[in-house]
Amino acid sequence: MLKFCSEHRDIDCDVFVPYVGRCGLIAREERLARVTETPSLRRILSLSPSVTSERVACSIRVVFLLEKKMKPLIKTKDSKLSAASRAAVNKVLDRINDRGNKKSDDTAQNCDSAKLDKGKQTVTDNALEDMERGQFGYCDDDDEEMNDSDWEDCPIPSPAKSVDVDVDDNKELTIELDDLPPDAKRQKNTYRATAQDKERAELVHKVHLLCLLARGRIVDNACNDPLIQASLLSLLPSYLTKIPNLGKVTVRDVAPLLRWVRGNFAVRCTPSSEKSFRTSLAFALESRRGTSEELGALSVALLRALKLTTRFVSILDVASLKPGADKDESPGPKKAKTKHGIFRNSTLMVPKHQAISSHPNKSSEPQHENPLGSDQLQDTKANSSCEAGTSSKSDGTRRRGDVEFEMQLAMALAATATVNNNQQRTEATEKKKTTKASDGLSIPDQVMSTAFGSKKVDSPLCWAEVYCNGENMDGRWVHVDALNGTIDAEQNVEAAASACKMFLRYVVAFSGGGAKDVTRRYCTKWHTISSKRVNSSWWDMVLAPLRELEAASSLIRLANRASSSSFGVRTAVEDIELATRALTEPLPTNQQAYKSHELYAIEKWLHKNQILHPKGPVLGFCAGHSVYPRTCVQTLRTKESWLRDGLQLKANEVPLKILKRNAKVKKVKDFGDGNKDSEDGSRCMELYGKWQMEPLCLPHANERGQVDVWSEKCLPPGTVHLRFPRIFSIAKRFGIDYAPAMVGFEYKSGRATPVFEGIVVCTEFKDTILEAYAEEREMREEEERKRNEAQAASRWYQLLSSILTRERLKNRYANNSEDDVVKTRSLETKPETVVREENVKTPKKQGGVKRGRSGGRKSRSEDENREHGDGEGDEHEHVFLDEEETFDEKTSVKTKRCKCGFSVQVEQILHPCSGSVVKFLPGFEGPLPFELETGYIGVGEEEKVQLFYYFIKSEKNPKEDPLLIWLSGGPGCSSATGLFFENGPVTFNVEEGYNEGSGPALLSTTHSWTKVANIIFLDQPVGTGFSYATTQLLDTPSDSGEAKQIHEFIRKWLSKHTEFISNPFYVAGDSYSGKIIPATVQEISKGNDLGFKPQGYVLGNPVTDFEFDHNHCIPFAHGMALISDELYESLKRNCKGNYENIDPHNTECLKHHDKYLKCISSINVVHILMPRCDPPLFLQRRFILLRNVSAPLIADGCYIYTDLIASLWANDESVRKALHVVKGSIEKWVRCSSGKPYDFDIKSSVPYHMNNSIKGYRSLIFSGDHDLVVPFPSTQAWIRSLGYSIIDEWRPWMVHNQIAGYTRTYANNMTYATVKASLLGGGHTLEFKPNESFIIFPLSTKTRWIVDEKGQRVKLACVNWPAHLQPAVAEGLSKQPLDSISKKIVSMGFNCVRLTWPLDLMTNDTLALKITVKQSFESLKLFDDALGIQTHNPKILNLPIFNAFQEVVSNLGQNGLMVILDNHLTYPGWCCSDNDLDAFFGYPNFDPVIWAKGLGKMATLFRNVTNVIGMSLRNEPRGTRDYPDLWFRFMPKGAEAVHAANPEVLVILSGIDFDTNLSFLRDRFFNVSFTDKLVFEQHWYSFSHEGGAWVKHNSNDICAKIIGEVNHNGGFLLDRGFPLILSEFGTDERGVDVSGNRYMNCLVAWAAEKDLDWAVWALTGDYYLRTGTKHMVETYGVLDATWKNVRNSTYLQKLSGIQHPFRGPGLQEKKLVLHPHTGLCVTTNHSGNVPTLRLELCTKSEPSTFNSKEGILWINKMCVETPDVAGQKVKLGVGSKCSKLRQISATKMHLSFKTSNGLLLCLDVDERDNSIVANPCKCLTKDASCDPASQWFKI
Repeated sequence: MLKFCSEHRDIDCDVFVPYVGRCGLIAREERLARVTETPSLRRILSLSPSVTSERVACSIRVVFLLEKKMKPLIKTKDSKLSAASRAAVNKVLDRINDRGNKKSDDTAQNCDSAKLDKGKQTVTDNALEDMERGQFGYCDDDDEEMNDSDWEDCPIPSPAKSVDVDVDDNKELTIELDDLPPDAKRQKNTYRATAQDKERAELVHKVHLLCLLARGRIVDNACNDPLIQASLLSLLPSYLTKIPNLGKVTVRDVAPLLRWVRGNFAVRCTPSSEKSFRTSLAFALESRRGTSEELGALSVALLRALKLTTRFVSILDVASLKPGADKDESPGPKKAKTKHGIFRNSTLMVPKHQAISSHPNKSSEPQHENPLGSDQLQDTKANSSCEAGTSSKSDGTRRRGDVEFEMQLAMALAATATVNNNQQRTEATEKKKTTKASDGLSIPDQVMSTAFGSKKVDSPLCWAEVYCNGENMDGRWVHVDALNGTIDAEQNVEAAASACKMFLRYVVAFSGGGAKDVTRRYCTKWHTISSKRVNSSWWDMVLAPLRELEAASSLIRLANRASSSSFGVRTAVEDIELATRALTEPLPTNQQAYKSHELYAIEKWLHKNQILHPKGPVLGFCAGHSVYPRTCVQTLRTKESWLRDGLQLKANEVPLKILKRNAKVKKVKDFGDGNKDSEDGSRCMELYGKWQMEPLCLPHANERGQVDVWSEKCLPPGTVHLRFPRIFSIAKRFGIDYAPAMVGFEYKSGRATPVFEGIVVCTEFKDTILEAYAEEREMREEEERKRNEAQAASRWYQLLSSILTRERLKNRYANNSEDDVVKTRSLETKPETVVREENVKTPKKQGGVKRGRSGGRKSRSEDENREHGDGEGDEHEHVFLDEEETFDEKTSVKTKRCKCGFSVQVEQILHPCSGSVVKFLPGFEGPLPFELETGYIGVGEEEKVQLFYYFIKSEKNPKEDPLLIWLSGGPGCSSATGLFFENGPVTFNVEEGYNEGSGPALLSTTHSWTKVANIIFLDQPVGTGFSYATTQLLDTPSDSGEAKQIHEFIRKWLSKHTEFISNPFYVAGDSYSGKIIPATVQEISKGNDLGFKPQGYVLGNPVTDFEFDHNHCIPFAHGMALISDELYESLKRNCKGNYENIDPHNTECLKHHDKYLKCISSINVVHILMPRCDPPLFLQRRFILLRNVSAPLIADGCYIYTDLIASLWANDESVRKALHVVKGSIEKWVRCSSGKPYDFDIKSSVPYHMNNSIKGYRSLIFSGDHDLVVPFPSTQAWIRSLGYSIIDEWRPWMVHNQIAGYTRTYANNMTYATVKASLLGGGHTLEFKPNESFIIFPLSTKTRWIVDEKGQRVKLACVNWPAHLQPAVAEGLSKQPLDSISKKIVSMGFNCVRLTWPLDLMTNDTLALKITVKQSFESLKLFDDALGIQTHNPKILNLPIFNAFQEVVSNLGQNGLMVILDNHLTYPGWCCSDNDLDAFFGYPNFDPVIWAKGLGKMATLFRNVTNVIGMSLRNEPRGTRDYPDLWFRFMPKGAEAVHAANPEVLVILSGIDFDTNLSFLRDRFFNVSFTDKLVFEQHWYSFSHEGGAWVKHNSNDICAKIIGEVNHNGGFLLDRGFPLILSEFGTDERGVDVSGNRYMNCLVAWAAEKDLDWAVWALTGDYYLRTGTKHMVETYGVLDATWKNVRNSTYLQKLSGIQHPFRGPGLQEKKLVLHPHTGLCVTTNHSGNVPTLRLELCTKSEPSTFNSKEGILWINKMCVETPDVAGQKVKLGVGSKCSKLRQISATKMHLSFKTSNGLLLCLDVDERDNSIVANPCKCLTKDASCDPASQWFKI
């Protein structure tokens, strides 16, 4: 057989095994160990050294299986394969060999047959042919892998008796068997999986997947073991331990490391016996041998040890989703026949010394050239990687010939590897398949011991991915497989896996305990595996938290890496890159693949209810069928089905398909005529597409006032369904009209009862009702809580009373002996019993408290006295008087006594549980506007130290906002310093002073950090603030001890507040906490068992090293002109920089230092610009102990007055009670304590900063620029000593468009900033300048509103300023100075500019940074404009294009204008049309990957520019491919890229179809990681809808119709709580466009009703160059061609009516009556004797109300009185003369009334004086020429 296999290598031996098995001769495969006992195999191996390992494996299987099957027939003496069986096999092989040369490869792979002679069965050629005809058994010619039943089901005759024969190896033997029955043909059983089987297979698949994910995380965690990494580094040669340039890592840098790993480690087949993977990894490292997984993990650990960003990547080979499919699945072109063969991992590395020792005669071994370099792939000292086929006896004995066989087998396998390697190199040379790295390094595609195309390739189960930031423009992940020696060969992984019979269903990258699916990177034929993967939503849900962990792990950057924001962009770019691969997937060549393909479709395989629309474009052809994008496939539905989605059929639309209903389907009641009878009488379904539908126009209410709707999507426009129980009572209480919502019927006892759920109200009342409902629900919950508390207290009282009664009865009746007289009547509770005194409510009597009945045993004399009527009766009630109470402070036990002698001891609780909610504070009027909690956390031994804290939740989003712990300095300063004076939400009102009766007053602040963060203010160390110790402490508090106690506090606090574990966590503080905080962060990094997310720390004016800090005070004093030049030079010369520990013998230095001290003796060192206050020194003022103050204190202008106020407030008993401070825990509260022992054991905190930087923690260090305690040069000096490079140069940071300080950023994620001293800022702590120290971005979202940092609504009234055309410079700068244009924008009432820019500005450095403004204009031959810019804006003429863009943004900010950066298009030019090459994702000029990178870069560059409040991702997506699916795929990626780079800006998303359509968001959720920055935008022009509609139809009708479409396409987002910006609208301002004029009136009315944000097109007077025309005038522009004057003041006045907000958070709702045509509002005219109505600016108009039921319009508490004659003015009055107005016409903007004679009149405007008059109503007919604008009023 081996001879046959060796001579016929083109025949797959795996075909022969099933053939013999199906004929009933052999069973399943067995272990190799028993096969090696066969002497004939040894002989054959020795004669055939060139046989490949595959042929060896095949032959071993056949020989062993034949041996096993023949055992019942033939018995041998030594229980081995007898000569008879060998002869029979040899005979079969010889016959097959004779005919094998005549057969082709295809014939050899088919199933053969066999034939039996009569009375004697002989395996011959004829027998094989007969077998093929089914005589001997069934033989299948398919490619399916056979299972055990296929092999063993054939009948095997049993011989009557066994045959003993002599063994003769040289003779052939014919095996005689009984005839098989004629019906031996086996019928293959067909099995159909049940639903339970499928469900079970899916569950197994999911569980297996989760297990493999867990395994991957374990391996990834082991790769981070510092001991493993250190050991690897110790083995690594010194020249490899340093990467030349970590900032620009390339493939060339990684290749030497791969060569070293290949040369020093070998593969072991059997896994280690160690229990944990970490131990197995250590064992593999020690032995230099390991499994493929272990070696892959070691390579990852090595790369991470070298500070390379590395991920561990693994193929998750999971159980199949299809029941039983694991037996026949195979990714290759031919299914695997022996999937679980003995050579599962067939890459065999035989060490040289083993081969040589086995064969002494072979003096030389062919040398394998290492493609990666001169290093050999196999080390002569390495052990065997896989001892395939060899096994040692456990007892140490070997049979004769075993050693010989092992030697021969090793030779055969070594020769196999040699032959295959030579063959691989030959093929590689011929085909020249090499992969070249980006820097020119040539690396073969496969660096392996065997070829990828063979079945002997090592399974690519795991490898590494290294992020090479030197590759491409922004870096990329590079595939590094140390096991197979491949690098940058991701395109070959799929082929290698297929050769190893593995699917690439899941390829997952692991890092930092997280995981990310990167299958798209390695799988080129996604459609082949998509059906084999689990449901994507479930998989995404599983990976979601792991993706965050994986992303967070990469935030730990090296010193010269980019900031964390760049990583966010990189992550988004990688996601887009993986998603983009789907767009480039080739078209399948098999028609079947198109049935469920995600991207492509052919019409042949559409479902019957599907259609192609639009039918194009054609992407290619398959077997003559056109291939279309899957997005062209539309699903058709009946019109009744569309009706449930709020859509109705357009007029004159015909069905696209008519399908016959299945006759077996049960008939149901139809809503309409969607089901019709065909000619043959069968029922048909008429199907329509969505494009044939229009928004539903509901019929009017029926006679019962009801409107029938079919789903919630069919609600009348402007209404909303509120599904809350008992919510109708709220609407009724407010007098709001509502309709009960009937949602169905409930059938009981044959009756149908309507089911009501909630109400339907107008959208404008939604917020009011929901707020009132929330308040009412809170009140109900509070009442329920009080009831529960009262019930609990009552039950406690009953329990205690019963205990007392029980004891009384026990004492009375337990012992009745005469001498048993009770002398003590006290009841003592057990030590462990704790009774909360405050929870026991008892009735009062005579100034005391009664406790039960008689409580002690009475003596006999007392009983006798009672019998005679003396003394008290039996029903004596104990009364506990207050004056009888005593309290033992040592034991904390309170004793209460009755006059009768009975006593009760109660143990008091010393401290409250963590924590207690505080709703009111003394001195603050009303309830606190924030959530405050106070409490204690015990730390240290036996929790003897009780640390007091204040916790304030974020006012923005407590669940997601960061958690920050604030530590004040000192040491010994209370955290109340931060709470009341630095960054808390309240402070003291020093203006009112202090009165003994009322106490200090508290005020809210506007600069609190709690607006965006949850903050814990901690009093530490013990003895600070309200913190105390329960017993006297033996250990002195110290710096290092405090770090540990703070860490313990954090862990315990989070264990009680688990809802904040997932929030980003920071440690912050100032002054002396600069020593404590870095040590605390290091403590946290050592152990984080709770899993919270420490991100970094914040330090203000941090003390780092006393000596270091003090040595910089003198240079700072000199720089601030506090000392002379001469004194400074003398100090430098004599003291040599050491001003702290001066040598006493250095008299000159001491003398000059004394002069320095005299110069600053009267300086306020905490802020050198502030006056010095008594007491003069900083430390003294902080350590004051206040005496009793009886007289009122008045602020005298000294800032330390607040210290007195704070101390008086905190020592007030009512304050302590409100804060739940333990009574008696401290005597006096002081802001900063002094004189207490403290060990300053941290000399310098710089080493801690270094360690924290290495671990990747972010840090913000800021300094007041006028602080002499810790001067800013000192802080800058120690930051420089860390040695990190600068990635963001020194620049100003702004607050309210003013410079507040300067900042720079370092490569270790450390940002340094100064706080400027303007307005008494820049001191030692934040209290000197809290506003500017509070760094937040102003705008975010709150439901549908855009709000500022105070939560108050900000309405954006913007104008578009183009800067995207060919010069790439903001238009108009050649006509007017930049500052003049900015001021003109402000004067026109705009507060915002939507500034457009081309993507090329961020992706093309040549355009952005190398071409100047002058060069750009000259290249376009715009010399006049260049000259104009030189005249008006010379500053920008020679600036690069991007710097000029920055100047525009900066100048807008200086004029108080907000900016939205709008990515208008890809390359500079005019926009937009359907034929643009950048119209939509995937178009030639719209690469989603490049787009996301450009957005991220722009967001990063404007990260700290405060007036940039938003970024619009793309203007007007459009074209023939503006599919919602692609929008959902890529738009979130761009949003995430912007938010990751600049989390403070609003992220604005546009729709499709020129940004007129966002309706696809109705049914699909837009999923991003953030919510409070998300805004949508919509465009609306007169030409956005039906062409010419505004002049073809009546204005009322067309306005109502188009408003309905606009609401359906985008306006619905406002009702769903999302902000919407109308970011482009406008018309020809010359007034000649009738359509535009009518459209603008309708738009202004709609915009006023929605009160939404907007941006008008455009500011532009003319363009430099537009579509080849110079100075083309923009008729839509608000400025004329001079850029100085307003083009149309009437148009601008119309916009003024919607420039200001009418309602929103923080605003008092203002109801007005707007006249859209003029932009003015209705108000009272008091000029005459009788008040009338006129139009006025809306900002000056009086509020109005209109009750639609009563029809009465009230203006400033007066109602409208209409005249009886047309043309007369409308008056205002009171009383019974109020007229009833009705809103008529389709727009509901005509306010009509009937006169006494029945004439219908409407309110109108007299254009002469803007007065309101009554005129006949116009345009109520279908007349298209009529313009009703003067009679339109929007309420």
